[in-house]
This record gives sequence, C-alpha cells and structure tokens, in this order.
Amino acid sequence: MNNMNFFEKEKGFLKYQKDNCWGGYKVDFDRRIAYIYPSIASPVNLGVSFVTIEQRGEKASALKIREAFHSRKSKIIRRMKDMGKRGIKSLFTKGIRWAIDTAFGIEEDMKVTEFSGVFSFSDPTVISYEAFEVAKNVMMDFSDFEIKFWRVDLDKRRTFLKNGDMAVTILGGAGGFSDAVVNEMKKVKYCSDEGRTTYSALACVANYAWARRQIVKGIIEMSVFDTFGKSVRTRKICDMSLNIIYDNGQSLTHRKNAVGKFSTCLCKFKDEFVIVDNDSKIGRIVLIDE
Repeated sequence: MNNMNFFEKEKGFLKYQKDNCWGGYKVDFDRRIAYIYPSIASPVNLGVSFVTIEQRGEKASALKIREAFHSRKSKIIRRMKDMGKRGIKSLFTKGIRWAIDTAFGIEEDMKVTEFSGVFSFSDPTVISYEAFEVAKNVMMDFSDFEIKFWRVDLDKRRTFLKNGDMAVTILGGAGGFSDAVVNEMKKVKYCSDEGRTTYSALACVANYAWARRQIVKGIIEMSVFDTFGKSVRTRKICDMSLNIIYDNGQSLTHRKNAVGKFSTCLCKFKDEFVIVDNDSKIGRIVLIDE
C-alpha cells in the first residue's frame, strides 16, 4: 500500500512526510475534523533509548554488565509483584516520572525524552479490566525488550560523547499491553466523546511504555555500578518514540517508525546506527556483544 495515497484520501489530511531516520513516515491532519487511527501507533510508543557508559566499549565489559543486569532484573521483577492496582495506574498517568521517583534514573533523563516522557491527558478509567490485567502481567516480564551493547565511533568530537565509550540501545515499549488496548479500538473521529476516550487510552499506553524504558535504563545503571563501581557514569543521550499519536495544538499527528526533532539522536542507515546532532552525522555505534 502506498501510505501517502491512502492518507491523501482521508478526511482532514494536511501533510505527509517520509522519515529519513528510521524509514517510516509522519502524517498531519486538521485536528478539528481528523480521525484517530489506533493501528498506526501500534505498538504504541515503541521507542529506543540511547545510553552511554563511561567505560571502554569492549565485549568482556558488556558481558559483565549484561550478567549483572539479569541479576538485578530478577530482583526488580519480584518488587513489581507488590505494585498492586494503584501502582499500575500511576504508570498510566505519570509515565517516566513514576520511574524516576522510584529511583530508576535521574531527573536529567526526562529532559532528553520526547514530551518529557509523559502525556498529561491520560485517563486510567478508560482502560478495560482485560487490558489492565495484561498490563499487570507485562510489568513482570521485560523479555520483549531488545538491549544491545555498542562502541561509540565518532567522526567529530563532542563534549557529551567520548570516542570509544560503551553505548547501550534499549528498544521496547508497552509490550502486550499495547496490543490489548489497540485491539479494542477502531477508527474514530478525534473531536468526539469516543475519540477523546481513545486518545486518553493511547496516552495511558504511551506513559506505560516510557516508564518501562526508563525502568530498564535504571536497571542498566544499577548494573554498571555493580560491575564497575559508582564512579562510572551512565548517561541517557535521548529517548525517541517511533510510533506515536499526539495533538500539537494545530494538527493531529500520527508517526509510524519515525522520530521527532532531537538535537542528538540515533538514525538507522542501511545496516548501522549513526549518531546525528543538529542534522549532521557525527559518528556511529559499532555492535560489540554479538
């Protein structure tokens, strides 16, 4: 299917733009007459965090961190079992804020996360019992995340990146909770009661995904401390949402495998990841643990 031809025929269509970074697209609609397409955002807020570690990017070090990560993760999952219904609802409303307040990362992490990692218009009351149960189970399992270790290979010097340092990519989102919510939805007019309910439910999923990515980032940071000591710094460079729906005040935007504007971000170029700063390539990351 030609995405542009499909959207041009849809009500309220304004603009279609291909994404040069991840190969997807962004499409804008007139928010006054737009429709929400839940399937476009699915899996909702699948995204990637790019994290650096002030440690030489070598396979042996990556394996030590990965081993510590699995040990830490098991302990965290046991803690998650005691969250209860109120705790899960906090993820739906607070997003990354919940994770940081629970000691998974630092305040600075919010500043490099798109939308600061939270949609304020979420409403947990619109989440069905069945979907809520899926959310509880997903919080006990991070197996849907793809975590890889890399070495930073810079073409240009940057104060926030050091050539040869280790980097980690955290690819994931809301897991099966996204499917559970989206599968209950259909195409609806945005400016309607049903549309607002749909928008609020998608926000819950997005917040849940931001919280989960931040939890994983926090566990990696703990694992680095366990392995190399607390003097070794772990820094989140960016957290990019790939699939998302949002109202920017002028239009309703749908993104699929596409990222927003970041001063520093990761782009997929052929078979490698390149680091882009202000639309200029400054280097790449080289896989070290496979």
